Amino acid sequence: MNTSNIECNIIDWRITAKCNSGCDYCYASANLPEMPLNDIERVVESIIKSGCRTVCISGGEPLLNNNAIFIIKQLHNNGVSVYLSTNGTEYMKYREELEKYISKLSLPLDGFDEESNKINGREVSSNGVAVGSGFEVVKSILDYYEDHPHNFAIKIGTVLTSHNLYIDYFKKMYEFLKNYSIDLWKIYEFIPEGRGKSNRDALSIHPEALDDFTKEFKLFQENVLSVGNFDCLLATRSMRNAAYFIIQPNGTVILPIDDGNSGVNEVLIGDLSKQYITDVLKEWEKQVSSIKHKPKQSDYHVKFSKIFAHFLARHGLLLSVCQLQSVYHPC
Repeated sequence: MNTSNIECNIIDWRITAKCNSGCDYCYASANLPEMPLNDIERVVESIIKSGCRTVCISGGEPLLNNNAIFIIKQLHNNGVSVYLSTNGTEYMKYREELEKYISKLSLPLDGFDEESNKINGREVSSNGVAVGSGFEVVKSILDYYEDHPHNFAIKIGTVLTSHNLYIDYFKKMYEFLKNYSIDLWKIYEFIPEGRGKSNRDALSIHPEALDDFTKEFKLFQENVLSVGNFDCLLATRSMRNAAYFIIQPNGTVILPIDDGNSGVNEVLIGDLSKQYITDVLKEWEKQVSSIKHKPKQSDYHVKFSKIFAHFLARHGLLLSVCQLQSVYHPC
């Protein structure tokens, strides 16, 4: 039980640094070792005791961790909602088991066909064999769930970079996605973190260009929502600053803080393989509270909040005020 009175509603757990994708914008830290099973069990127990409602399991490619199913099952069986963020290459192999435990399946798409999906430098392999950009992998999963019922949400995540910063591109993506029963399409502005830092100059978006795109996107977004197929959100860098409680593959906890220029600084908060989560949560809250220059809430932030409220109402979800503070979380 959490006795610290500090709530962290969503925890991101990057359970492995191993990945079979080579995306130019990747945020994950490379070459971090995975925890042994006894440390994994300690972290799972800590999360359960913390009162955290949701854990987003990611990586790397999370399903390359041999303990992925164990982690997901243990969290689910103890009342924690599990969001799985995967590139899809290993998903069908473990589909029957995963379907029992996940609340949301998040899949990546940056294009509307195989060629366009490469626009941000996405390269994927499966069992050591190159499978292009991974477009057909994700499409096959979407096709499968058109014919098979499921009791979890499906989200498509798209990275917005200088390469795809034009509204007609997203209109073409919508024409593809509207054929599928997804629940949410979320577009993330590129943030220079991890491998992405080395590609910052090529992928970063100039603020004025982003402002112009955002104006067009508002109209596009309203049209998408009026049709009602699924919800569509844009998450900018400023919305996501200091929005994470991230557990790294080795058990350390980081808080990514975006300086707005060179990229993200990963502030070390603690180590759940050695510390109680209550102590780490206290340090996390201290660090978050110390960020004095928070972005002023723009009209778009207000619009985003209203759209998110629409998303919750549409799916019959009610959240507390504290939970609504997680509105800009990237999961």
